[in-house]
Amino acid sequence: MDCQKLSLEACTHAAQNERLPLRVIVQVLFFEQLQLRTSVAGCLLVADNLDGSRPLRGGIGCSGEAGGWMTTIKDNRVLKRNGEFPEAFEGLAANSQTAPMEVDAFSRACSQVSVLFRCLGVAFKFAEMDYVAKVEDLSDASKSISTLNNLLEIDIQQDCVRRGGSHSRNLLRVKRGLDMVKVLFEQILQKDGNSLRDPASVAYAKVFAPHHGWAIRKAVAAGMYALPSKAQLLRKLNEDEASARTYMQTYIRCSGPVINSIEDLFNVRQLGIDW
Repeated sequence: MDCQKLSLEACTHAAQNERLPLRVIVQVLFFEQLQLRTSVAGCLLVADNLDGSRPLRGGIGCSGEAGGWMTTIKDNRVLKRNGEFPEAFEGLAANSQTAPMEVDAFSRACSQVSVLFRCLGVAFKFAEMDYVAKVEDLSDASKSISTLNNLLEIDIQQDCVRRGGSHSRNLLRVKRGLDMVKVLFEQILQKDGNSLRDPASVAYAKVFAPHHGWAIRKAVAAGMYALPSKAQLLRKLNEDEASARTYMQTYIRCSGPVINSIEDLFNVRQLGIDW
């Protein structure tokens, strides 16, 4: 099998297809390709080309997939201008105990988090792709469904809560993405040094690893060596040490009530959250 001929979409589809006999092989080959072609050339090129002045060449993100890289560049510029990422959850947290959470407001806040996944590079590439797709689904759902409560009730009535692609299933996956970032920030604040490997490894092990198969866990472990340093991450987020601490503390404080509220939505309906 020539992994070079597998498109990003094909690899993603294969990795998410539990019935595909070659699933494990495709996952490993895809991550090997992604690590070699993205961890150095791609990440550095995006970091150095935020103004979009040079065409992207080589690897994933060129030719048919240039749009994905250009989206990354655009999102990073937006993040640098207004720093909305942590603050996007403040309103959600303030209202989480007093009013049903709106799907539209929730999906808009969650869309800010995808930028951080991109900054983390190859180790969390699958998490990024999965997270972005789920947030987009919730954003589309917000056009006809007002609150997360209603979203779950509709899926319960249609007996499709655990069905692949259901809004409820996607909501649970997005919640895990938020939780992973929260744990990552907590670990960064607790640990000294410039490496993100330990904080990211703890966050992955706590949130994502219990739900991933062997191949993805192995690929993520290899990808941890391609993580940016803490200093590089802060530069991408346009933060220094002091502002980054406030940045992370704000997200931790505001995302906690949001995550708990979503878990309560599932648990009060006896749907569980470990699936």
